[in-house]
Amino acid sequence: MSGLHCVRRGDGPPVVWLHAGAGSHLQWLPHFHRFAARYTCHAPDLFGHGASPMPSGVTAATAVARQVAALDELLATLDAPAHLVGHSYGATMALAVALAHPARVASLLLVEPPLFRLLAAPADAPLLAEVERVELAATMALNAGDPMRASEIFSTYWSGPTLWEALPAVFRRALADGAAARHRVGIAAMFHFELPDDAPARLGARPITLVGGDLSPAPARRILTRLQARLPTAVRVVVEGAGHLLPSTHVGAFQGALGAHLERADGPHAPDQAAAR
Repeated sequence: MSGLHCVRRGDGPPVVWLHAGAGSHLQWLPHFHRFAARYTCHAPDLFGHGASPMPSGVTAATAVARQVAALDELLATLDAPAHLVGHSYGATMALAVALAHPARVASLLLVEPPLFRLLAAPADAPLLAEVERVELAATMALNAGDPMRASEIFSTYWSGPTLWEALPAVFRRALADGAAARHRVGIAAMFHFELPDDAPARLGARPITLVGGDLSPAPARRILTRLQARLPTAVRVVVEGAGHLLPSTHVGAFQGALGAHLERADGPHAPDQAAAR
């Protein structure tokens, strides 16, 4: 088996939801009431998150391959190719599994994948340096024995300063408990993953939607621009007034984008988008 804890709801064509690096399957539950009426929603906890422990021996260099293998095992149990919906870290994993096993995937909706190697152009050097500074500060706090501070640095940069202040103590503790896996393996792996030159050929004609917020950190917005240039058939959706946490902060807009994507991929039987706004 895949070794991934997975929650399932609904009935219909499969949609696999891959959460962000500080989350778990719980991130997606508010969306299931909209989509589970027409789709079977599968929401795994990725390795090192929620109820899926990090397997022994996983490193930043091997994390993507190990996670892709587990996701492939999950996809192999489904009765049809799946629509993959991924946010941040989960978006990178969705793209990685689609590149490795395209026959398992019907379509992709990616919310701000942290494909840091797409910031390789000299013009993007300041943006890459910005991300590296944040990650260095978080890792230094973790190495100093302060996972809470590491999580605060991470959360404040990617989600804005008000989120950390508003989080209940139990959620702050959960973020701190996952800090080692997140920074030493998960985020570090995002600096290793490279989009192959033949990505468009591997992905073929599968519908791809790239979603981002106009208030997200500049590196996230630039990565989407670079990714769209590499995947020229992809549709880009910009959610006004949203940041990196847009699936949770702008639920209606996110559901509208996903509904439109599924309608494009599957035909006119996606959830009603007017109701989702």
